[in-house]
Amino acid sequence: MTARFRPSRAGVINVWDYADEEFVFADGRLVLRGHNGSGKTKALEVLFPFVLDGVADARRLDPFSGDNRTMKSNLLYRGQESEYGYVWMEFARAEATERAEWAARDEPPAERVRSGRDQSARASSGRDQAPDETVTLVIGLRAHRNRDGVRSSFFVTGKRLGVDFGLLGPDSRPLTDRQLRESLEPGASCKTATEYRDAVDARLFGLGRERYTQLLDLLLALRRPLLAKDLDPGKVSDTLTAGLSPVDEDLVDQAARDFENLAAVQRLFDDLTAADSAVTAFMADYTTYLQVHAKAKLDRVESGFQGATAHARGVAEALAEVERATAAHAAAVAARDAAEEERATLGARLGALKSHDAYRRQGDLDRMRTQIAATSAEIDKERARLDRAGETVRALTREADEADERLRSSRQAVGRWTDALEDAAERAGIATDGDGPADSGEELLVDASARSTARRDDVARVREHLALVGAAETERARAEEAVAEAGDKLARREAECAEADAHLAAVREQASSALADWASRWSGGEEPVVEAADVEALTAALESIGEAGARSLAEVFADRTDDRRLAVASRRQELAGRREQLAAELAEQRALRVEIEAERDDAPQENDLRTADRSARPGAPLWRLVRFADDVEPSRAAGIEGALYGAGMLTAWVHPDPAQTMAAVAAAESDGYLVPVSPGPEGPTLADVLVPEEQDLVPAAAVAAVLGSIALTGDLAGHSASAAVTDRGQFGHGVHVGARPKEAPEFIGATNREQRRRARLAACDEAIAELVARDAEAVASSERLEELLGDFKRAQRELPPAKPVVGALKRVADNAILLTVARTAETEARKALEGASAEVDARRRRLRQTAAERGMPATAEAVDAVAQAVEDFTAAAGHLDAERRNAAFLVNDVAGRRDNIERLASDRAESAEALAEKEKTHAAAVEELAEREKALDAPLREVLARIEETEALISATDEEFRRHRSEAERQDRRLIKAEADLTNGRKLVTEAMNGLFEQAASFAPYAHRDLRILLGVADARPWPSDASWEPARAGEAVIEALCRPTTAPETATGGAAGEAGSGGPDAVGAVSAVGAAGAGPAEVGFPAPGGAGEAGSGTAGSGGPGAGPAEVGSPAPVALGEAGFGSGGSGAVGAAPGAAGVGASAPGGAGEAGAGTAGSRGPGAPGAVSGAGMAPLDPEAAVRAAFPAGVVELLDAFRVEIGGGRPVTDGALKSAAGRMSDALRTFGDALTSCEADYRLDYDPTGVVMVFVIDEDGRKPVGVFAGRVAERARDQGVLLEQRERTVLEDELLTGLAQQIHGRVLAARDLVRGMNADTRSRPMSSGTAIGIRWAHSDKIDDRQRATSRLLTRDAQGLGPSGLAELRGTLREMIRDYRATHPRATYKEVLSEVLDYRTWHTFELLLVVPGDPEVRLTRARHSVMSGGEKSAAIHLPLFAAANALYSSARPDCPRMIALDEAFAGIDDKYKPDLLGLTVKFDLDLFMTGHDLWVHHETVPMAAHYDMHHDKTAHAVSAMLVLWDGTQLVDAEAGFAGNDELAEELLGIKPRRHVPPAADDSLLSALPEGEDEEDES
Repeated sequence: MTARFRPSRAGVINVWDYADEEFVFADGRLVLRGHNGSGKTKALEVLFPFVLDGVADARRLDPFSGDNRTMKSNLLYRGQESEYGYVWMEFARAEATERAEWAARDEPPAERVRSGRDQSARASSGRDQAPDETVTLVIGLRAHRNRDGVRSSFFVTGKRLGVDFGLLGPDSRPLTDRQLRESLEPGASCKTATEYRDAVDARLFGLGRERYTQLLDLLLALRRPLLAKDLDPGKVSDTLTAGLSPVDEDLVDQAARDFENLAAVQRLFDDLTAADSAVTAFMADYTTYLQVHAKAKLDRVESGFQGATAHARGVAEALAEVERATAAHAAAVAARDAAEEERATLGARLGALKSHDAYRRQGDLDRMRTQIAATSAEIDKERARLDRAGETVRALTREADEADERLRSSRQAVGRWTDALEDAAERAGIATDGDGPADSGEELLVDASARSTARRDDVARVREHLALVGAAETERARAEEAVAEAGDKLARREAECAEADAHLAAVREQASSALADWASRWSGGEEPVVEAADVEALTAALESIGEAGARSLAEVFADRTDDRRLAVASRRQELAGRREQLAAELAEQRALRVEIEAERDDAPQENDLRTADRSARPGAPLWRLVRFADDVEPSRAAGIEGALYGAGMLTAWVHPDPAQTMAAVAAAESDGYLVPVSPGPEGPTLADVLVPEEQDLVPAAAVAAVLGSIALTGDLAGHSASAAVTDRGQFGHGVHVGARPKEAPEFIGATNREQRRRARLAACDEAIAELVARDAEAVASSERLEELLGDFKRAQRELPPAKPVVGALKRVADNAILLTVARTAETEARKALEGASAEVDARRRRLRQTAAERGMPATAEAVDAVAQAVEDFTAAAGHLDAERRNAAFLVNDVAGRRDNIERLASDRAESAEALAEKEKTHAAAVEELAEREKALDAPLREVLARIEETEALISATDEEFRRHRSEAERQDRRLIKAEADLTNGRKLVTEAMNGLFEQAASFAPYAHRDLRILLGVADARPWPSDASWEPARAGEAVIEALCRPTTAPETATGGAAGEAGSGGPDAVGAVSAVGAAGAGPAEVGFPAPGGAGEAGSGTAGSGGPGAGPAEVGSPAPVALGEAGFGSGGSGAVGAAPGAAGVGASAPGGAGEAGAGTAGSRGPGAPGAVSGAGMAPLDPEAAVRAAFPAGVVELLDAFRVEIGGGRPVTDGALKSAAGRMSDALRTFGDALTSCEADYRLDYDPTGVVMVFVIDEDGRKPVGVFAGRVAERARDQGVLLEQRERTVLEDELLTGLAQQIHGRVLAARDLVRGMNADTRSRPMSSGTAIGIRWAHSDKIDDRQRATSRLLTRDAQGLGPSGLAELRGTLREMIRDYRATHPRATYKEVLSEVLDYRTWHTFELLLVVPGDPEVRLTRARHSVMSGGEKSAAIHLPLFAAANALYSSARPDCPRMIALDEAFAGIDDKYKPDLLGLTVKFDLDLFMTGHDLWVHHETVPMAAHYDMHHDKTAHAVSAMLVLWDGTQLVDAEAGFAGNDELAEELLGIKPRRHVPPAADDSLLSALPEGEDEEDES
């Protein structure tokens, strides 16, 4: 069996003014005493608990928690530049058997010190005392003036200072860290204060880091000066609670790790669930946002597409018109050319006739006739042309007027529809919606659709409120029915309550009668049990039964009689106390009588002036050595004896030899002595009245010499320098004078002592008799009072029962409850009715408010009217937009017509003027010809006749030519107009396609593959890149698509294919036109029949009279022998479907081929296409084909998924964006609250693209949603509740068992502490109790858990353990819910800290009084000594509790700084004895503190002195060995020699001689500091 570690010594080197000081503990106790500034507190400050802590914080070093006593200031106290110092403490333990042998021999270690053995014996005994094991704690401190703080080094070693290593070198300079490390065993050095504390704890205490920190905090609290003034019972409770053992830290760590693993899965699941919920909620709003905005974009694209298609259709119509006009123009030109050829043939014939000789002879006449005829023909032709031009102008004017009329009609329709639009807008409330006028111009359709949709939404909202109002009115009707039903039920309950009240009155009457009978039985006698006032109170209580707070009859009786009963009990108790007091007084008197009879009480009373032991001393006190002379009167003798007693000489000691007296005084024995003086006083002395007794203690001569040295006088004035007394009880010796008169002498002389003895015996006998009589009287009174107390109990038991009244009251209460329920139901029904009425009013108000906010009426009929007006507004907007478009077209058409008419009229007027002038010249020529013809002869006339005939044919041919030329001009004008329409259409198509491409390209974000998934679009084809979009080419692409040819095979019949003819330089889009009889512009020419052996030819444009302007002329007959051909004319620009014909060959005769020539595009002709096989696209298809590949299909796929329904309004767009913005913010907050590193990323420009960044990178929100949902499902499988509960139960079983064991151990500990503190009452008899009670700050679960823990180990059992686990599990979950950021170790440490479920209550135990809690108020009114004792007792118990939870062999040291200052001396032995009982080691300081009480076995004291001038501290060791103080200066050479007796070794801090060379040679000379690195 081994003893525990105790502090054996401690030291300070080069700190403050301590150069090298060592303090030795005696049996684990050390006291430093001295004046303020002597260094005692400084030594405590730098040693304890600093050597256990290693924290050089000034607030921990300074007992007053100040900041100015830094460790740096301690090191550089003498003004050094730098300093190196050490503080150290040694703990040692010896075998318990050795300590037991000391106790068995009754020879504590201090006996060896007092024995006075020689040096060798002491050395031998010191070796016997050498401890079995030591642990030395060393902290090196290094400071420099220019550096902040101190640098510390830490060492924990099993070597012994002065034996195995040293801290000072041969030159008395401190070793460096490196030197010290090399002298200690490996692992003794610690790098940090934390590592040092862990090493100290592991080596000495075994508490664990947390508990060790609590120990240090407790030691610091106990070290505070004047502890009793600062602490109160509440803080004591906290300190005691900290002293209990917590749950094992390793067990908590393991459970925390397991819980953390489980929680990690739970947190991951919670995170995933939260993220899944958040992303699901967000996706709903986000998808709606995408759908609304994508549909709005699609609507705009669709609107643009329809506009572009309409313009493309206009271009297609213009192209068809150009083709038709071109074909008609070509046919007219062909016919004109044929006529011109015919005219050339006839001209040739006419030339032949004119070549006749007769005619040639008449050349001049013929030329003149020809000229006249030509001029006449030209005039006729010009006149006809002018007539036709006039007819054309008139026709165009009529057409323009008709167009004007249509324009006026269209404008009137626009006005009508505008009025209808305004009227509908006014009726629908759209005119006042704040979005501008109802007619918004070009954007009318879009705006009207948006505003109609918004108004329909207003109508829908108001109708919703109308429906709510209807529902509320229905609910109010039901509430009215419920009120009627509740009223009937209330009437029934009121009748039942009245009946119950009547029954209660009858029962109360019976109870009152029974109470009167009871009162008559118990109200008689000398001391009645019941008084009249009691009966009145009971009667009132009987009447009040059933009232709130009413007391029962037994309570009233007890309340009324408790004072009397307690008074009786108090009287009985007083009698019992009196009997005990009488018994004690009787025993005391009897013991006193025995003592008086045995003559053991003859001496004067002892006092603290005579504390030295007189038992073995030679000599005797003065009163035993003398008697009065026979002639001294008793009164005079009394005065002299009183004077001697007052002067202290009566009990003063007289040695046989005065030398013995001087030796005792030199030894400072606590006593008073009498020695003779020489010469004696002059005049009378005591020798004149006192005679030496016959005895062998002191020679009579010595006694007489003493008596002769004391003057006996009547006046003290003349004896100021010598001792003198008077017979009146006065005395004086030097400066000390006084008086102590007495009635009679009592101690000097046997006779006087005998008389005193007899008088005291008689007084004792008289007192004993009186006490016996008083005791008998008390017995009789006690029996009578006991009977009276029984009557009180019997009367209380016989009180009338209250059960019938209670039953009747219960019936009344039940009916009252039912009545209350009925009333409550009726009230609730009325409240419900009021609520329903209020709800009707509220809904009506909300209806009116909503209607007012939306500018709507509040009645259903008016709302229906608004809804109809909205539909009218939509229809009117459609009609108005259509009419406006038509009017715009007509405006352009009329303007074009008027311009054309004006140009044609101007040309005709100029031609008419030229014709009139030409007609005048022609008339003169005709008249001249007539005169010349008269002279013609007959042959010439015949020739002239044939010429005339030919000329007639030529004239007819000319007329045909002019007609076809006119038709060609008319078709040319139509072609020009069609080409203008085509040019304008091309421009409109280009603009429309530019806008459409912009709108379509802006849809690109919605076509992102991630958004397609959210919008439900399955089409995966990619959206074209930006480079694929060419808005500048879009219009041209549409035009080209409308004109795109489809190649067809050419046909050649009867010969080779026709040659491709060339169009004229101004031909626009020429197409083939093969001469075909009666062929229309869109038909294929047919062959014309020819004569035998001749090729038939058909000439385009040579139709006969009456041929339409747009038709191809019929073939003209040809003379035999003439060859025919067909030539193509100019073609039209573009072609409508089916308008392009294929040139067909005309069958010819043998060896000849007919040919058809197709016109080709001439230079500068826009949009010309080949005349072979044209097949242009439909306008809508052309617009669709202009888009990049795949765009139209993607848009169609989006239209299928999100198209349809009403158009999206601006309000809907804003609403969707607002909801998405709120959802985005909520989503971001939810992701931020997750433990996982989810970060939201989005681009707010354009369409909002949302991404989530997690450990897998940046992913679209849709991908993130899918992955989170899948992971949440996977994690959910791991967290099934049943599996989690089983796992948690396994984790909590060990914890619950340990908590139960700790609670039981704590209760046992508290019982022991309570017994200890109660067994050490204070001098007043008051004791302190300790109770471990439930804290009033715990919740229900903690209280339930605490109740479970009150069971013993057998009573808990498996079921109790399971219940305890369940309760702990719920507590852990509750704490986690309120502290989500706490770690599981923190949670378990907090939840499983059973210590917080209880509180320490200090109890004030006063004999004869009930125990009460020691509150702050009660503590404040206690005396100073009681206050300190009441606080120190529990704290010593706390230290004991904390050390008891450590290793059994740990040191149990506390430090007290001025702790006993102000405490009565009589309390100190008890308090110090309590530390011994608790086995606590002490390190104490005090101004004049001496620990020399029998309750303390040993204690080392050091008297401290500080010389500020020399900067030195000196200390003298004084040892308390259990019986006396041993001074180091008495019998010892000094502190070291006395310390050597205590330690067994000579105190030494220098390096042992054997280690000097090896240690100091390890470093170069002068290297005394650590490497800065």
